[in-house]
Amino acid sequence: MVIVEQRFLALELANQTRLAGRELRERLRVLPRREGYAEVARLLCDEPETIGALPVHKLLEAIPRVGPEKVRRLLVKQRVWPLRRVRELTARQREVLAVALVAESERLEWLGGWR
Repeated sequence: MVIVEQRFLALELANQTRLAGRELRERLRVLPRREGYAEVARLLCDEPETIGALPVHKLLEAIPRVGPEKVRRLLVKQRVWPLRRVRELTARQREVLAVALVAESERLEWLGGWR
């Protein structure tokens, strides 16, 4: 009986984690691209435990106008494996990725919405 209860608790926790990830991705989709980059950078630095279950590529693809190829180029440049979950990233990888995202956000701000 205890094993069945543990399974239901684990299932409930997994569902909550998936729901939180989906809500975060939906919240990112409505932001402008520049703000999306900045928000993901902030999340990587401040709250890795809340987004830890998400694969890095899914988190980045939630930013408007950012597709698989752009994500792949960014992650290859920063030497981060795309299928890795956020909780599996080292502190250095999170920092390097956050710096690259902030730089892209600032570049878009400088362009003034052209891209």
